[in-house]
Amino acid sequence: SEVRVAGFPAAFAAVLIISGCAPVPVSGTGRGQERIIERGRMIRAFSGEFRFIWDPEVIAPVNRVGLTLSRALGAPDNSFHYYVLDSPMVNAFTSPLGDIFIFSGMLVKMRNSSELAGVLAHEIAHVRADHFAKQQRKAALSNIPGLMAAILSGGGPRAIASVIAVAPSLHLHWSRE
Repeated sequence: SEVRVAGFPAAFAAVLIISGCAPVPVSGTGRGQERIIERGRMIRAFSGEFRFIWDPEVIAPVNRVGLTLSRALGAPDNSFHYYVLDSPMVNAFTSPLGDIFIFSGMLVKMRNSSELAGVLAHEIAHVRADHFAKQQRKAALSNIPGLMAAILSGGGPRAIASVIAVAPSLHLHWSRE
């Protein structure tokens, strides 16, 4: 009985953690406005880390190739938004909302628009395949054994410390570092 009482708060926390990792539905009333707000927050957050390039000579070709790709997919013209970050890194990434960020270092290395199309198509594929939600679900599910160990141990400090120590290593394969 004592373990049940001690384990209940941990079990309740586990349910909250797992449900908190559920993906946010993309469709629904007001979702367009929510996306605009989320996009603005993300841009402000990235602005602290990176400098955006807004020069039309740089961003226009990226937008043109991206628009060609989205039309080829039959997606609405505003499905994806493209941003160029001023950095020598040779990389690109995307957000679950369809915001695609490409570093100027990658653009400098490209020889033609076909290479740009390949990079943008790769990032678009991440969004279309819903890789973010799948990654969130895997992360949530991979935490269950540790949470169960913490619950079964009555929430002992050693078990909780072990869960905290081991959890990041389960996700290292997602890291580029």
